[in-house]
Amino acid sequence: MSEKKVNLFILGVLKCGTTSLSKLLEGHPEVFGPSIKETHFFSDDKQYRNGAAWYHNEFYSSHEARQARIWLDATPAILVSEEALRRVAEYAEPDAKFIVVLREPVARAISAYAHRQRVMDEELSFEDALDAEEERMNAVKAEGGRWWRHGYVEVGKYGEQLERAFAILGRERMLVMRQEDLRDFDQVKAQLTSFIGLTLPFPAEKAIHANPASMPRSKWFFRLLAHDNPLKRIAQVLLPRQFRNRFGYAIRSLNERPAQKPQISAETKARLHSAFVEDQRRLKALGLSSHSA
Repeated sequence: MSEKKVNLFILGVLKCGTTSLSKLLEGHPEVFGPSIKETHFFSDDKQYRNGAAWYHNEFYSSHEARQARIWLDATPAILVSEEALRRVAEYAEPDAKFIVVLREPVARAISAYAHRQRVMDEELSFEDALDAEEERMNAVKAEGGRWWRHGYVEVGKYGEQLERAFAILGRERMLVMRQEDLRDFDQVKAQLTSFIGLTLPFPAEKAIHANPASMPRSKWFFRLLAHDNPLKRIAQVLLPRQFRNRFGYAIRSLNERPAQKPQISAETKARLHSAFVEDQRRLKALGLSSHSA
């Protein structure tokens, strides 16, 4: 009997509704998702070097996981990375399924920028960040880091990414959705049930809920929870990942307040629209769209 593996992946796209979709799936009785949504096993060089046995033990070794028919990994940075896609292709069994959620790319870029501000990882203005995007991504790539965090334009090139993903993983194994379509719960439920092959219904009360943007009330407290420190290292040794993740999320929620959207000029939005024109053509050539007209 072969070792059980993750057989359902949300590959992308960052800031397109993947958190809401993963929460919906995790509420299904046949699906298990780890308490930390983004494992980054395939997209992070350091994590990947730990090997598949570490991956399974770290994220899928709980009693709940062992009882589930489907293991979910919702790391939406996989789609943008060819290396991560190839790692997934090498790992996954032939019956594994892959989901991608798209969003109008200008709105996605602005949302990604606002998110980096909220987690205190973006000090540049949006315009300056766009100017510096390629240089910043290349610098982080050279260090083996998570370069896509700076890819406000790059991550929104869905046509290019899906062409590559279809070639590597097979189009027949992929479901491409749009963020705006997630509002129709009955349609989403039917799509997921058919595509994944779910045999049990979703809980009657389970629906898709938006993931509201928030800002930390205390920057000092946020940094304490987010960055490496002696307390976190002790907790990592003593406490199982599932427990410390649930505890961490609960503590973080007490430090959150609603966030305001960044004000972006019409000129900058026009610049972004121009940056996506060619890739939107590539997406259309695949018979897909990121948003309704």
